[in-house]
Amino acid sequence: MMRNVTLSLVIFLLCYGVTSFSQGTCGTAPTATLNGSCQAIVPVVQTTGTTSPVCSYPTGNTGRAYAWVKFHPSSSTACVTFNVSNNSTTTIRTEVGLYTGNCAGTLTAQTAQGLCLADGLGVWSPVPGYTWPSWTSNSAATSGYWYYLRIYTADDIVTAIPGTIPENITVCGTETTPSNDQCSGATKIDGVLITDNNVCNKGGSTETELYNGGVSNGTSSTPNAGWICAQILHNTAWYQFKIENGAIATILNISGLNCDQRSGAAGEVQVGLMTGTCGTTTSLKKESSSQTGSPNCYQGSSPSSLTIPAGRYPTGTTIYVAVDGRNGSNCQFSATVTNAIPIPVKLKYFLVFKNTSSNMVRWVSSNEQNNDYYEIERSTDGITFQSIGQVKGAGNSSDEINYIFEDNNPPALAYYRLKQVDFDTRADYSNVVMVRRDIRSTTFDVSFVNPVQNSGWINIVAEKRGAVNLQIVDVSGKSLSTRVIECGHGGNTVLQDYSKLPAGTYYLVVLQDGERIVKPFVKQ
Repeated sequence: MMRNVTLSLVIFLLCYGVTSFSQGTCGTAPTATLNGSCQAIVPVVQTTGTTSPVCSYPTGNTGRAYAWVKFHPSSSTACVTFNVSNNSTTTIRTEVGLYTGNCAGTLTAQTAQGLCLADGLGVWSPVPGYTWPSWTSNSAATSGYWYYLRIYTADDIVTAIPGTIPENITVCGTETTPSNDQCSGATKIDGVLITDNNVCNKGGSTETELYNGGVSNGTSSTPNAGWICAQILHNTAWYQFKIENGAIATILNISGLNCDQRSGAAGEVQVGLMTGTCGTTTSLKKESSSQTGSPNCYQGSSPSSLTIPAGRYPTGTTIYVAVDGRNGSNCQFSATVTNAIPIPVKLKYFLVFKNTSSNMVRWVSSNEQNNDYYEIERSTDGITFQSIGQVKGAGNSSDEINYIFEDNNPPALAYYRLKQVDFDTRADYSNVVMVRRDIRSTTFDVSFVNPVQNSGWINIVAEKRGAVNLQIVDVSGKSLSTRVIECGHGGNTVLQDYSKLPAGTYYLVVLQDGERIVKPFVKQ
């Protein structure tokens, strides 16, 4: 069940009814609204035309069918996803591919964006770690230019009641930005089952906690990619829980794994457990005495489940969990923890979007216990927050509830967070989301809160899409760290780790295509 909450005279509608379309060409493709709505599309069998450009599925005429959906993201940097399923009584092999252009003219297959669903079920998104490519504005749709998703099936669809229930493929489109892309925004989990995926999470340099050097055998307090069985991070989602009773063992249970890979090979999930604080986490060792020198990492193919012992640690210890898709696999999974402190409210998303003259604060809870209200807090420096509104909570609910709040007087640069308050006055806070409204898209610019603590957001306005080099230099001119960020044209935000810097004065040096910005800062 889904419930929606509308605030500040904002109409927020999600259509969860399923509309059925019958079509086999892009010319009859229904339009996806990307707000969670689902559409049941009846595929059309074709005996001619292009078959699978990506997956190694049979290309014969028997059972070959096509279904299309067209869409336009509302933001050039949105992560667009489509959850694909079917009502077949048998397993069908499916390919989901992206096409661009004009259906009445020329369509171009973006073969790098194809996803192979061996069982016909999965979540499609652009290549992990990238924004594809930089979505054009919605106005382009008026000239006939759309993004098209084509679903190709290589096998016959057999329904439960042939002739009564039509064969169909259901697609549910959304666009979002995950809040658990970094250790600092890790989603809190406990003994209540959650279902999630790593589809929109970005890999590479965004996981700064895993790229600070160190070794992969668990002997250093500085983790790196090898500590979660992954030599390259593609799309890593972060979670955390606190141990309820230090006298008993703690178990992380991951079930319902369904991973898909673009090559058509079996997808895999990679999971690692760590303790400490973000930026200084330490990999947990496996409990087996024969694995003393091994990192606490696990991996498995879909469908599968993982039972991961977290060992025995003092009551209240925070355990971080990193879930990565091997070779960029898109993975769906469920998770629960035995011996974890219960969480009164589980936030699935906490996002902020810019409107013409306001900022829209949106959050989705998947479970609420003893929840009195939410307080929306805003800051202009990322340090001192003030309340700008309050929203009544659901009390106790296991439904997925959408909330939205409109900030009608946003400053040029604003930081937002949620304060969740129980009936017994206990409070908890969400991650912090930054929104910058004064972006000048044609000027190279860098800004951040100064002085800095152990970590902080850096705002980069890039003149064009491409690599941006970030260096931290001491007062003698010695380079202390270097990282390369893939930025889109316009505004970008990256989380910078300062935890290893002693207190003092430093310089942040930012370079793109010969342009150089140098800004001093103080580490407290």
